[in-house]
Amino acid sequence: MRLAVRGGSSLGGERDAGLASALAELLPEGTRSRGALELAEAAESAGGSVGAYATPDHTVVWAEGLAGKVDELLGLLRETALSPAFPEAEVALRKENMLSELKLRRSEPSWLAGAALGRLLYGAHPYGVPGPNEASIGRIEREALLRLHRKLFSPSGAVLVAVGPHPAKEFRAKADPVFADWAALPDLPTP
Repeated sequence: MRLAVRGGSSLGGERDAGLASALAELLPEGTRSRGALELAEAAESAGGSVGAYATPDHTVVWAEGLAGKVDELLGLLRETALSPAFPEAEVALRKENMLSELKLRRSEPSWLAGAALGRLLYGAHPYGVPGPNEASIGRIEREALLRLHRKLFSPSGAVLVAVGPHPAKEFRAKADPVFADWAALPDLPTP
Protein backbone atom coordinates (compact mmCIF):
# COMPACT_ATOMS: atom_id res chain seq x y z
CA MET A 1 0.00 0.00 0.00
CA ARG A 2 1.13 3.54 -0.76
CA LEU A 3 -0.45 6.65 0.71
CA ALA A 4 0.77 9.70 -1.22
CA VAL A 5 0.08 13.31 -0.26
CA ARG A 6 0.79 16.41 -2.32
CA GLY A 7 3.99 18.17 -1.36
CA GLY A 8 7.50 16.85 -1.28
CA SER A 9 11.12 17.88 -1.29
CA SER A 10 10.64 20.77 -3.73
CA LEU A 11 8.34 22.60 -1.29
CA GLY A 12 11.19 23.90 0.82
CA GLY A 13 13.14 25.68 -1.85
CA GLU A 14 16.68 26.66 -0.91
CA ARG A 15 15.84 27.83 2.63
CA ASP A 16 14.15 24.64 3.85
CA ALA A 17 15.75 22.08 1.55
CA GLY A 18 15.78 18.71 3.27
CA LEU A 19 12.82 19.35 5.59
CA ALA A 20 10.32 17.22 3.64
CA SER A 21 12.88 14.45 3.17
CA ALA A 22 13.67 14.48 6.89
CA LEU A 23 9.95 14.37 7.66
CA ALA A 24 9.48 11.31 5.46
CA GLU A 25 12.48 9.50 6.90
CA LEU A 26 11.34 10.23 10.46
CA LEU A 27 7.72 9.09 10.04
CA PRO A 28 8.53 5.41 10.76
CA GLU A 29 10.82 6.38 13.66
CA GLY A 30 7.98 6.53 16.14
CA THR A 31 4.36 7.50 16.55
CA ARG A 32 2.43 8.97 19.45
CA SER A 33 1.62 5.46 20.66
CA ARG A 34 4.68 3.39 19.61
CA GLY A 35 8.40 3.77 19.31
CA ALA A 36 10.27 2.85 16.14
CA LEU A 37 11.07 -0.67 17.36
CA GLU A 38 7.46 -1.37 18.38
CA LEU A 39 6.22 -0.08 15.02
CA ALA A 40 8.73 -2.26 13.15
CA GLU A 41 7.80 -5.31 15.25
CA ALA A 42 4.08 -4.76 14.57
CA ALA A 43 4.80 -4.58 10.84
CA GLU A 44 6.96 -7.72 11.04
CA SER A 45 4.13 -9.57 12.76
CA ALA A 46 2.02 -8.70 9.70
CA GLY A 47 4.76 -10.18 7.51
CA GLY A 48 6.12 -6.88 6.28
CA SER A 49 7.35 -3.40 7.02
CA VAL A 50 6.39 0.28 6.91
CA GLY A 51 8.33 3.28 5.68
CA ALA A 52 8.15 6.60 3.89
CA TYR A 53 10.00 8.70 1.33
CA ALA A 54 9.71 12.08 -0.35
CA THR A 55 9.77 12.77 -4.06
CA PRO A 56 9.98 16.35 -5.35
CA ASP A 57 6.18 16.56 -5.53
CA HIS A 58 4.82 14.02 -3.04
CA THR A 59 5.42 12.44 0.32
CA VAL A 60 4.65 8.72 0.33
CA VAL A 61 4.06 6.43 3.30
CA TRP A 62 4.02 2.72 2.54
CA ALA A 63 3.12 -0.55 4.21
CA GLU A 64 3.83 -3.98 2.80
CA GLY A 65 2.97 -7.37 4.18
CA LEU A 66 0.82 -10.45 3.96
CA ALA A 67 -2.55 -10.08 2.23
CA GLY A 68 -4.24 -11.81 5.17
CA LYS A 69 -2.99 -9.03 7.47
CA VAL A 70 -4.45 -6.13 5.48
CA ASP A 71 -6.41 -4.79 8.48
CA GLU A 72 -3.28 -4.60 10.63
CA LEU A 73 -1.28 -3.06 7.78
CA LEU A 74 -3.93 -0.40 7.15
CA GLY A 75 -3.81 0.51 10.84
CA LEU A 76 -0.01 0.75 10.76
CA LEU A 77 -0.13 2.82 7.58
CA ARG A 78 -2.56 5.26 9.20
CA GLU A 79 -0.59 5.41 12.44
CA THR A 80 2.71 6.01 10.64
CA ALA A 81 1.24 8.66 8.34
CA LEU A 82 -1.04 10.54 10.71
CA SER A 83 0.37 10.17 14.23
CA PRO A 84 4.10 10.90 14.05
CA ALA A 85 6.03 11.69 17.20
CA PHE A 86 9.25 13.05 15.66
CA PRO A 87 11.29 12.16 18.77
CA GLU A 88 13.98 14.77 19.50
CA ALA A 89 16.74 12.15 19.60
CA GLU A 90 15.72 10.81 16.19
CA VAL A 91 15.54 14.34 14.74
CA ALA A 92 19.07 15.05 16.01
CA LEU A 93 20.36 11.75 14.60
CA ARG A 94 18.67 12.42 11.23
CA LYS A 95 20.36 15.84 11.06
CA GLU A 96 23.77 14.30 11.82
CA ASN A 97 23.20 11.69 9.12
CA MET A 98 22.10 14.36 6.63
CA LEU A 99 25.32 16.29 7.24
CA SER A 100 27.37 13.13 6.64
CA GLU A 101 25.37 12.35 3.49
CA LEU A 102 25.92 15.92 2.26
CA LYS A 103 29.67 15.62 2.75
CA LEU A 104 29.70 12.30 0.86
CA ARG A 105 27.55 13.63 -2.02
CA ARG A 106 29.81 16.65 -2.44
CA SER A 107 32.72 14.28 -3.05
CA GLU A 108 30.93 12.46 -5.90
CA PRO A 109 31.50 13.88 -9.39
CA SER A 110 28.18 12.51 -10.66
CA TRP A 111 26.26 14.32 -7.91
CA LEU A 112 28.15 17.55 -8.57
CA ALA A 113 27.36 17.27 -12.29
CA GLY A 114 23.69 16.55 -11.57
CA ALA A 115 23.47 19.53 -9.20
CA ALA A 116 25.01 21.83 -11.82
CA LEU A 117 22.67 20.50 -14.51
CA GLY A 118 19.64 20.99 -12.25
CA ARG A 119 20.63 24.61 -11.59
CA LEU A 120 21.13 25.17 -15.32
CA LEU A 121 17.83 23.59 -16.34
CA TYR A 122 15.57 24.89 -13.56
CA GLY A 123 17.29 28.04 -12.35
CA ALA A 124 15.54 29.48 -9.29
CA HIS A 125 12.66 26.98 -9.47
CA PRO A 126 12.59 24.58 -6.50
CA TYR A 127 13.56 21.72 -8.83
CA GLY A 128 16.90 23.50 -9.30
CA VAL A 129 17.80 23.11 -5.62
CA PRO A 130 20.20 20.14 -5.49
CA GLY A 131 19.29 19.29 -1.90
CA PRO A 132 19.91 20.50 1.61
CA ASN A 133 22.95 22.45 2.72
CA GLU A 134 24.42 22.92 6.19
CA ALA A 135 22.18 25.92 6.96
CA SER A 136 18.92 24.25 5.87
CA ILE A 137 19.82 21.09 7.79
CA GLY A 138 20.51 23.24 10.85
CA ARG A 139 16.96 24.66 10.64
CA ILE A 140 15.32 21.22 10.83
CA GLU A 141 13.64 21.08 14.22
CA ARG A 142 10.80 19.02 15.67
CA GLU A 143 8.36 21.95 15.57
CA ALA A 144 9.14 22.64 11.90
CA LEU A 145 8.49 18.96 11.13
CA LEU A 146 5.16 19.06 12.97
CA ARG A 147 4.10 22.22 11.09
CA LEU A 148 5.00 20.71 7.74
CA HIS A 149 3.21 17.49 8.63
CA ARG A 150 0.01 19.41 9.47
CA LYS A 151 0.24 21.18 6.08
CA LEU A 152 0.94 18.10 3.97
CA PHE A 153 -1.16 15.35 5.51
CA SER A 154 -4.68 16.16 4.45
CA PRO A 155 -7.10 13.79 2.73
CA SER A 156 -7.76 16.31 -0.03
CA GLY A 157 -5.19 15.51 -2.67
CA ALA A 158 -4.13 12.27 -0.98
CA VAL A 159 -4.15 8.98 -2.87
CA LEU A 160 -4.15 5.49 -1.39
CA VAL A 161 -3.01 2.76 -3.79
CA ALA A 162 -2.96 -0.92 -2.94
CA VAL A 163 -1.86 -3.97 -4.87
CA GLY A 164 -2.83 -7.45 -3.80
CA PRO A 165 -5.43 -10.19 -4.03
CA HIS A 166 -8.30 -8.21 -2.45
CA PRO A 167 -10.95 -6.96 -4.89
CA ALA A 168 -11.18 -3.16 -4.99
CA LYS A 169 -14.61 -3.02 -3.29
CA GLU A 170 -13.43 -5.30 -0.48
CA PHE A 171 -10.27 -3.27 0.07
CA ARG A 172 -12.21 0.00 0.02
CA ALA A 173 -14.64 -1.39 2.61
CA LYS A 174 -11.62 -2.07 4.84
CA ALA A 175 -9.79 1.21 4.16
CA ASP A 176 -12.68 3.68 4.41
CA PRO A 177 -13.32 3.18 8.15
CA VAL A 178 -9.60 3.37 8.93
CA PHE A 179 -9.34 6.85 7.39
CA ALA A 180 -12.94 8.04 7.97
CA ASP A 181 -12.07 10.60 10.66
CA TRP A 182 -9.07 12.07 8.82
CA ALA A 183 -9.91 15.78 8.88
CA ALA A 184 -9.59 17.77 5.67
CA LEU A 185 -7.41 20.90 5.67
CA PRO A 186 -7.26 23.74 3.16
CA ASP A 187 -5.38 22.81 -0.01
CA LEU A 188 -1.67 23.57 -0.17
CA PRO A 189 -0.68 26.37 -2.52
CA THR A 190 1.01 25.02 -5.61
CA PRO A 191 4.73 25.84 -5.55
